[in-house]
Amino acid sequence: MIGQLLIGRYLILKQLGEGGFSKTYLAIDRYLLNHPACVVKLLHPPLNSVISIEQVRQLFEIEARSLERLGTGCSHIPTLLAYSHEQSNSYLVEEYIKGENLEAKFNRGCHFSTAETIHLLKEVLKTLEYVHYHRIIHCDIKPSNLIQRENYNIALIDFGAAHYLDGGQDQRSPVESYPLAIGTFGYMPEEQKKGCPQFGSDLYALGISVIQLITGVLPQQ
Repeated sequence: MIGQLLIGRYLILKQLGEGGFSKTYLAIDRYLLNHPACVVKLLHPPLNSVISIEQVRQLFEIEARSLERLGTGCSHIPTLLAYSHEQSNSYLVEEYIKGENLEAKFNRGCHFSTAETIHLLKEVLKTLEYVHYHRIIHCDIKPSNLIQRENYNIALIDFGAAHYLDGGQDQRSPVESYPLAIGTFGYMPEEQKKGCPQFGSDLYALGISVIQLITGVLPQQ
C-alpha cells in the first residue's frame, strides 16, 4: 500500500497500525492545497476470523456511516472524507487527528492528575452524549482510541466496533446490527460480552480507562 495513490487522490505514506479487521495508513490528499494529512483505513479481515466476511463488511460500513453522521457535527470526532471500493478492496478515508493517544502517554509512565482526569471526563462525556443522541454506541472506549491534541482537547476515534440501536433517527438507510461481542476485553462490561451493548457500556469502558490512567494499572491486572 505504501506509495499507492487511491482513486488518484490519496497518497499512502506509511502504516499507522493494524486492528482486528483493518489496517490503518497515514496519507495526504493530493487534490487540496497544502496536501493535508488524512487517515486511510483498509478492510483487512483475518483468514481465521470468528465472524463471516459479510459481518465484517457490515461492521466496516457501520463505521463509515457513524463517521459520516457524527464527524461533521462534532470537532472531537474525525470527519469521513471518502468511502469506496477499489480493486476488490474496501476502504474509508477520514480526517487525521493530530496528537498523542492516551495509551502512548500511559506507556510512557504518565499518570493522570485529578485536574487532568476531570478535564478528560468533561471532554469525553460531552462527546458521548452527542454520539448516544444519534443512537450510536461506540463499543470500544479505551486509552488508545482517545487522542489528546496540543490544546489538550480529547478526540474520540475508531468507530470500527460501533453499534446502532434499533429506532435510529435515519430510517431511510437502516444499518443491520449483529449480536456480536465486539470490543476490547478488559474494557467491555458483561452485556457487551453477550453481544447486547447499551449506552452504559461506553460509560463503563470510560470508567475503566480513567482508573487505568490514574493508577497505572492495566484492566487485565
